[in-house]
Amino acid sequence: MNRKRPAYLYKYSLMSDYLLKNLEDGKVWVSNAAKLNDPFENFVIQGDFELFNDVYSDCRISYKEFLEAGNRTNSIKNILIYTKFKFRWLCAKILVSLISKIVIIFPFSEDRFGTPESRKVNGSEFSISCFSEVCDSVLMWSHYSSSHTGVCLEFNYEDIEQSIDSELCQVNYVNKPMRPIELKKMYKLTSTSELGHHPLNFKHKAWSYEKEWRFMVKSFDKDGYLYNFPRPRRIILGVQTSQEDKDTLLNLCNELSIPVFQSYMSKYGFKLKTKKYQAESLEGSDLRF
Repeated sequence: MNRKRPAYLYKYSLMSDYLLKNLEDGKVWVSNAAKLNDPFENFVIQGDFELFNDVYSDCRISYKEFLEAGNRTNSIKNILIYTKFKFRWLCAKILVSLISKIVIIFPFSEDRFGTPESRKVNGSEFSISCFSEVCDSVLMWSHYSSSHTGVCLEFNYEDIEQSIDSELCQVNYVNKPMRPIELKKMYKLTSTSELGHHPLNFKHKAWSYEKEWRFMVKSFDKDGYLYNFPRPRRIILGVQTSQEDKDTLLNLCNELSIPVFQSYMSKYGFKLKTKKYQAESLEGSDLRF
């Protein structure tokens, strides 16, 4: 699952007065984990206990209904049906018992991870800031930079690492929610901290195009708060960023000595390119694409 550590990380953003103020003050917004846009954030299968408990309940109800219907007769057909329900019920009951023991001995308790209903409540102990390995994602420019009218901030990975009271963790993309026992094994087999294998660092593969990294810090507010952060090493303007926003941002970036670049559409495919921004043209040299 581990991807190579990138030299740079990118943060897509809307153009706003908040962005300009945060750039000037050296801040970044960290969102409460309960406010993230993926409803499956911080979601785990709790040792499969709930899954098998559902199976067990279904079998038990079916068996009860069978008895109440007065079908407990000596006919071969009814005996076979009765036996089938009883066998399913006993197997499910054994599985529930075994899985329950795994959950009990496992150090990550159910209270810590939470049920699907309480997931957002328990996840709120953390606030998160998210980044990407790429700055040329058409989808992310559309989703997070207001249809390419915003910007993308480029940060040096090491600068982030040295400025946070936490660690940068890559998001791992999986086909199904992680089981607690799987998280435990991963923690034992790697040298990263337990935080790196927190459920908040696992998302469905549908999100893999984001190539996301994030850091988690203790939450002090139900929505989020501003966190001290290094300034970006450069800022990339969207294809559809207005001229007014460009001029405003350029004036601030000149004061802060932050280079400004312009993204534009490639002539040869559905790709974005980047060049040094100049007020009247896109003249310059391509960078890392």
